[in-house]
Amino acid sequence: MITATFTDPQGTNHTDAVFHLRQANRNKNESEYYALDTTDFTTVTNPDTKVSANISFSVYYWVNAAAKENGAAPYILANSADMSMDFNFVPDETYDGLSLEQKCEKYLTETILPGMQP
Repeated sequence: MITATFTDPQGTNHTDAVFHLRQANRNKNESEYYALDTTDFTTVTNPDTKVSANISFSVYYWVNAAAKENGAAPYILANSADMSMDFNFVPDETYDGLSLEQKCEKYLTETILPGMQP
């Protein structure tokens, strides 16, 4: 859970809004390439293995802690870039060792919310 000041996609400024991860999904893809050199049939040319991961998540927010504590229904933070409710990113090495929740919170606080400041 994160508390921050931000301006929502409709232009309303919120001080001390409370954010909570709604859902998150991490997909990992590994691809391998192998090719036998047909000139001598013994040499492998360009062996390559690539691993990539993509994280998709959505976030609830309340206008303040009191609203959350009093049981108010949350809003879903909209992604203004594509008008969806999901945020997507490919984590780099600065995300190594973090849980899925921590990765999403790091991306939210370091990438998304700074772009939503008043």
